[in-house]
Amino acid sequence: MLSICLFVSCGDVVDDTSKLVLDNFTFITDFPEEKSVKSSEEIELHIGNYNVLSMTIKDSLLMVSTHKNEQVVYVYDVSDFSCLGSFFKIGNGPSELLKTFYMNYARIFYSGHSIMLEFSNGRKEIVRWNVSQSLIRNETVAESRPLPSTSAYSGLWMILDDSTSFCRTISSDELKNEREVYVGTILKKVDAFTKLNGIEVSTNRYPYFNLLSGYPAYNEENRIFVDASISTNVINFVALDNNFSKTVIVGREVVSVHEAEKYCNRHHKERQFFFSQSSDDTLCAFLFSEKSKDYSILFFDWYGEPKLKVNLPHPATDFCFDSSKHVIYALDSENEKIYRYEY
Repeated sequence: MLSICLFVSCGDVVDDTSKLVLDNFTFITDFPEEKSVKSSEEIELHIGNYNVLSMTIKDSLLMVSTHKNEQVVYVYDVSDFSCLGSFFKIGNGPSELLKTFYMNYARIFYSGHSIMLEFSNGRKEIVRWNVSQSLIRNETVAESRPLPSTSAYSGLWMILDDSTSFCRTISSDELKNEREVYVGTILKKVDAFTKLNGIEVSTNRYPYFNLLSGYPAYNEENRIFVDASISTNVINFVALDNNFSKTVIVGREVVSVHEAEKYCNRHHKERQFFFSQSSDDTLCAFLFSEKSKDYSILFFDWYGEPKLKVNLPHPATDFCFDSSKHVIYALDSENEKIYRYEY
């Protein structure tokens, strides 16, 4: 089904200081292509789907992180979902992590012929895990290095490339999110983050400060950082070199942070629009549900141009995709289900 994207400008959007919207913004009500999945297959991993926290895919490997399993990470062959190996434990020793981690916050890349993952281990360190060598040797092959800034070690750290890191922390008064980018150990000024960091909630009571959080993604080639707001219907695309920024608003009206607070007041919980993200070299995709009932995957290019909407037949809490094979793997943690969809 072909449809046309709707682009609308509205002056009061950028004037409202409770909206996570940049000066350049676009409303998206339709996608150039929208489809339902062609086929659906339920998958049962040997560790039990209830243990799965998050997933990512690279080539023929499906990698999952777990909640409180004996091992933190399990690697599966997508051809038959056989387990190829399990790695890392919770603890303070070598090759141990202080806590588990979300796969969609990890950097995945090739170093030579090896698949690598980089992520924060919860101990003021960045872990560089050689997935390929770990599978060959049947042991964890990894090294670690200090975070660029130990003053913000408790925040969300995301390794963007060999020299660049992103950190999101909660301000000391717990009213704002502070987004920071480090090149090496040097703090880099990103103009768009200055505006977004100035938006605040009205109270520091839980879960209000979470309303400013989002699901980040990054494209190394174009140095574009993307952040999908959890509790509002906006996605921000920001070039770290300050030559491009854009807000995509999914729907006809933007949801403000103050409106998200009102929902919290009425229902005593957050209202979520975006639930997860996954990306590759050409596309970034977001799990979206306006009413936590009908779930879809929204695909964009790295400059915020909408490409595809895939409607899912089941609820989901996390996902990853392989665009070369037109396959989505979706996790429904509430119902302990994992599905493989062809689209």
